[in-house]
Amino acid sequence: MKNTWFKHYNTASQGHTLGVLWANNDTEAIALFWLVLELVSRFESDTCRGEMTISWNTIGRETGWKPSKCRRVLARISPVSKIEINEKPEGYVSFLVPNWLELQENRGGKKSSKNE
Repeated sequence: MKNTWFKHYNTASQGHTLGVLWANNDTEAIALFWLVLELVSRFESDTCRGEMTISWNTIGRETGWKPSKCRRVLARISPVSKIEINEKPEGYVSFLVPNWLELQENRGGKKSSKNE
């Protein structure tokens, strides 16, 4: 896998989702939240910005966790974030970040679809 960097606003760490996770002292969920944003940045759909489908094994490989732990930690992120998480058949999960373009940095971040 290529190593990429999710370009985000400098104030992204002050967002609602991270604020709630910090208040709960849930460092695993914070790390997984940022990883999900990085993965969406790398693997987003060509037709829909901020959407991707990925295998649980890939997430497990990236985190060093078993897929079951990834599921448990994502279950803690889901209620406090705007990210839509849907489990797919055959070991896949899809993510949709509805405010994806708002999360992108205005200097150097992606602003248009990949097809444009």
